[in-house]
Amino acid sequence: MNSIAALTYNADSCERIFALIERALISQDNEWQTIYKAVLLVHTCILFGSEIAVDRVIGCGSQIYRLTNYNSAIHQKQGVLYNYSSGQDFGGAVRARVSVLNGACYINDSYDRMI
Repeated sequence: MNSIAALTYNADSCERIFALIERALISQDNEWQTIYKAVLLVHTCILFGSEIAVDRVIGCGSQIYRLTNYNSAIHQKQGVLYNYSSGQDFGGAVRARVSVLNGACYINDSYDRMI
């Protein structure tokens, strides 16, 4: 993860990384593991990434905030409601990590430390 965050210091690599992150954060198209890894990568980019990466994370804020209510048991995909794993919710890890990112202006505090 740190090596990916280091790639954000190159503008072209940063654009490619955040294109993948934004695609992975769409809860309707991905499983909870993919979403969780994307949220972990966002957290790592905030801590060790470039200033451009932090700006991109702020831009993705609405997508990240929507994951505070993520429930993997009921998952809508292409207009059809799927029920994975007999109604068991695995989204707790996603919700916990997103609450860390959303709590106490974590992203803005990280941005202020960079300046």
